[in-house]
Amino acid sequence: MMRLYTKLKILKGKLKEWSGTNFSDLQGKVQAVKVELERIQVEIQIRPLDYDLARMENVDLTEYNKLVKAEHSSIKQKAGSKWAELGDDNTSFFHKVVQGNKGQESQARTVPRQPVGEYPVESAAGT
Repeated sequence: MMRLYTKLKILKGKLKEWSGTNFSDLQGKVQAVKVELERIQVEIQIRPLDYDLARMENVDLTEYNKLVKAEHSSIKQKAGSKWAELGDDNTSFFHKVVQGNKGQESQARTVPRQPVGEYPVESAAGT
């Protein structure tokens, strides 16, 4: 049992280090990649046939999407932890949120979805 405990302690330290290098200052990283991506796209407007610029744009766009996804996930996790702290204590707040969610779910099921771009066809006799 002690061996497992020490391995978990070592793992915790390595995970903290990994998390610090990969997920710290996500907003700053997203902003920096976005600025670089915009700079490359301006250059592509000037030189549209440059293969290297297109490759650089593709790499930066992939990196930007990855960082935005990580930032979104981080925000979602923080919101979930806030909910766990404040919302799930059988309080009136908790019950009001649950009742509100039930109402939204039932409304979503009763309203038929109409595909985008399709409109009901009216008969020629009615116009």
